[in-house]
Amino acid sequence: MNDYMKSLQKHFDRQEHNELDERIRCVREELRQDLGTESRRRLLHLLDAQNTLLVDSTLMSFTNLTSAGEFAALGIMAAGSSFWEMALSQFVINLRYMLMSCSLSQKMAPETPMYHRLLVG
Repeated sequence: MNDYMKSLQKHFDRQEHNELDERIRCVREELRQDLGTESRRRLLHLLDAQNTLLVDSTLMSFTNLTSAGEFAALGIMAAGSSFWEMALSQFVINLRYMLMSCSLSQKMAPETPMYHRLLVG
């Protein structure tokens, strides 16, 4: 299956997209002509904010283990809130795992060693 996908990608990569390339060039020219200095400045500011959010969200995705935490963190970052608010929301969201591990530890046999309980929790 992997070989099939590689050959398919090579097939599509070799194709010329003249019509699409021409359309992209035309749209870029129209944007250059229609945008004034103030509009360009705003557009660049938006692109800069988007790139910053993209880098932050990628880093957050690598360091976060729960999807609910990721979803909440993206909203908090987009709103421009502080890291303290993000840390508090992550704590509250992940509090359920602490409660679940406490409940699970009650179901373990009393002779279970402490290191094993800590690994499960």
